[in-house]
Amino acid sequence: MHCGLGRDAGRRPCHASVCGAFGGGRGVAAPSCGGHAPAVRVSFTNRRLGMKFRTALFAFLLSLVVAMSAPPASADWSTVTASPMTLVCYEKVDAYGGLYLMRNAIANNTGLTQTMRTEVYGPNGLNFAADTVAAPGALLGGQAPYVSIYWNDMFHMRLNGAQILQVYAGDTPWYLNHCLVRYTGNWTIDRALRFGLSQLDGPYVGGASPYRFGAPGNGGTYQQLDKYGNPLQKKYLSPLGARGYDCSGLVTAMYRNAGLYFPDAWTSSAAMYGAPFVSITAAQLRPGDLIVKPNAHVAIYLGDGNGDGVASVLEATPSSPNVPEGQVFVKGVVISPATKYLTASGAPIAGNGYVLRRVPGV
Repeated sequence: MHCGLGRDAGRRPCHASVCGAFGGGRGVAAPSCGGHAPAVRVSFTNRRLGMKFRTALFAFLLSLVVAMSAPPASADWSTVTASPMTLVCYEKVDAYGGLYLMRNAIANNTGLTQTMRTEVYGPNGLNFAADTVAAPGALLGGQAPYVSIYWNDMFHMRLNGAQILQVYAGDTPWYLNHCLVRYTGNWTIDRALRFGLSQLDGPYVGGASPYRFGAPGNGGTYQQLDKYGNPLQKKYLSPLGARGYDCSGLVTAMYRNAGLYFPDAWTSSAAMYGAPFVSITAAQLRPGDLIVKPNAHVAIYLGDGNGDGVASVLEATPSSPNVPEGQVFVKGVVISPATKYLTASGAPIAGNGYVLRRVPGV
């Protein structure tokens, strides 16, 4: 098996430690890296703690770190080191700007003072550095820096001077966990989720456009967009290099990237409502499952990654306009609260027409 974090097998070789550390699962054995040469851009170590201890510790982190203006820490954060626990996750914060916020924290479960250092490097050298000094037993959130794809930034994390993490901004969705996402440990699902998250802020392309599966627009301009069959009044330009999706096109592209190729007959929300897509209950709902309204919309369930009690969905929808550099775009691929579609128990809101489905084969 190839590492589940490189963008394409053979094109982005993976480091052996990457597979085990950020495979997305809890207690999942590291897959083989398929004989590729080690990558120099990512290096870190990881050892999994027992789930019972980790759950209790992260719950304590949640209550303390939030008060320090740091993010809530949950079991879905990337655990970079085991003792002390050094944690990092990312949030996409700027449409088309390629900007990520790198949340980080340290749980010092040792008897010695520990220093976590976060750094951001650009082509001209060090742009940001911050130290978080944790006394024995301390649970601290560190200052969260930004990294930019446009400026070719690289994010480093050090523990007591030793480098434990190095990742380029452009590789962030593939090597780190998103703060809002609960990963499953299922390689196919997590690979699909990572691909979808790497497409955040891609423009919405509606109707039967050939570009709705992620192909770049022709000449930089997409077709007139449809919102559930109602034509919008403007044509929207595609940002350079951006790839557009509609709701079912995003689902299709995500699972295609994970090795599941949907026949053409499966690629609409109407098709995803019926067989062979599997009907599931709220109790069975897990990340990667679909929230479907036939002939209308489909969203991908992400779970509650940051432990705030509110689950999220990934979806391609034209409801989020964005206006960078004087041009009008539609920020189509977004993370939204699952409460748009589901009750707190995970069941579809009564009368909204949505159902829960699972992709066959996962």
